[in-house]
Amino acid sequence: MKKLIFITAVGLTLLTIACNKFLFEYNSDFEGTWKTIPVYDSVLNSNVQSEIVIDGKEGSFKNACQPCGPDLCNCIDVQFGKAVVNLSNDQIRIGSGSYPLTIDEEPYYQDTVWVMKVHGLTYYKQ
Repeated sequence: MKKLIFITAVGLTLLTIACNKFLFEYNSDFEGTWKTIPVYDSVLNSNVQSEIVIDGKEGSFKNACQPCGPDLCNCIDVQFGKAVVNLSNDQIRIGSGSYPLTIDEEPYYQDTVWVMKVHGLTYYKQ
């Protein structure tokens, strides 16, 4: 019985991975470093900023971080790993244990700057 459960779990994991496509293969416009503008968060009582970096197959997501010069620190959430898009092309997953990020608007060029909207936040390409 334990073998059957293990084989089923491995099979479902492989099926899930096979259905996902690397984000940069789906749309190469996602590649690069993307940041939100700093905004005041009344719960954290400080300015916060989020960042998504897509570099080939790898990616990172830093959420609700304090701007520390050109870097971000004291983030509420950080995810690293493979950057994939789901079969319906409406969610990004970065890393194996991460939660999905909804693609609200794919990257587009507007007034000399690249813009995208992910998980309710507007990101600008750096």
